[in-house]
Amino acid sequence: MPRAAQFSQARHRRWLTVIPAAAWMVLSTSLAYADWTNPGAAYLCDSGAKHFSMKSVMDTSEPDVGTVAVEPGYSRIYTTTEFKCDLGKAKIRVKIEVDAPRATGTCAGFTHTYIQSMQVNGIELFRNTSFNNQCFSDDLYEIEILQNDRSIQVESCYATWDWEVGYERTRCDHRDFP
Repeated sequence: MPRAAQFSQARHRRWLTVIPAAAWMVLSTSLAYADWTNPGAAYLCDSGAKHFSMKSVMDTSEPDVGTVAVEPGYSRIYTTTEFKCDLGKAKIRVKIEVDAPRATGTCAGFTHTYIQSMQVNGIELFRNTSFNNQCFSDDLYEIEILQNDRSIQVESCYATWDWEVGYERTRCDHRDFP
C-alpha cells in the first residue's frame, strides 16, 4: 500500500475515535437542566407586639438550603401594593413595586421588588430601594421596626444569596427615633 494511502487510513481511524467522544460530550451537556430562583418579599405587622418586619423570600427549582419560605404570620407580597402598619406611636406607611420576570435584559429572569417608599411617622426610611435583588452582591434583605416605651428602633440588614448556602448577612444598620 502506498505511503500516502497508509497515512490517510491512519487519519481516518483517528477521526473514528474522536467523533464518538465529541458526540458524547455534546449530548451529555445537553442533558443538564437549568436551576432557577425567584426572590420575593413578605411582611408582618403585629400591632400588639409593636413589631413590623419585612423579610426576603427565595423560591428555588429544587429543594435547597437556600430556599426561604414565607414565615408563619407573614404575608407574601405578590403585586405592587401599599399598606399601613400602626404600632402605636410608630405609624408606618409602605409602597412596594413588584416587577414580574422579563424575557430580556440584565437580571430579567426573576421578580424584582422595590420599596418605592417606607416611612415612619412621615420620615422617609427608604425610597426607590431594591429589596432582595440578588442580581447585586449585597442587597437589602430584611427590615425590622420595633417600638418600645422610649423609642422606635429600625434595623435594616443586607446579604448575599447563593445555592447551598442561602443568605449570608453582610451588615446591618441600626437607627433609633425618639
